[in-house]
Amino acid sequence: DCDGQVDEGCPRCLPRPELCDARDNDCDGRVDEGCRDCLPVAEQCNGVDDDCDGIADEGCYDCDPNDTPEACDGDDDDCDGLIDEGCGCMPAMEICNQDDDDCDGLVDEGCPGEMPAIEVCDGVDNDGDGRVDEGFDRDLDGFAACAECDDRNPDRHPGVPDLCNRSDDDCDGRVDEDCL
Repeated sequence: DCDGQVDEGCPRCLPRPELCDARDNDCDGRVDEGCRDCLPVAEQCNGVDDDCDGIADEGCYDCDPNDTPEACDGDDDDCDGLIDEGCGCMPAMEICNQDDDDCDGLVDEGCPGEMPAIEVCDGVDNDGDGRVDEGFDRDLDGFAACAECDDRNPDRHPGVPDLCNRSDDDCDGRVDEDCL
């Protein structure tokens, strides 16, 4: 009630150990005494608000560490404060956190500030724009120079019939193979 007195006439205050949770848990009129300035780290099951979000031990489960071995299920099954320790990569949506969340061997791909690679003609989307080998199709036939045999002629690319013209029209490395 902000009158300078500590909990006078407040029978509901039941002293408990102080937690770093922006409350006066031990009923001494001071909030979070003994707590450090909050520097966020991963939440652990230790009665402290490690990640500085105002909630202590969120994601922790009431369990008996002697009864439950750790399983790769997103929970702290063995109650040691760590989740899924010893498990391999469990694919999840990639987020910008300096980890390989989707288990593809790349860290934070698609995040702002990521340096895209220069597009090269190799059948791969090197620059991350959703297009493959763009800028390498001079004859505009839909095939990049690295995927066809003559990027100056739109009539010569994989899949076209081979004409009897002493040229490799279908880009299979053979000339006029269908001619008699």
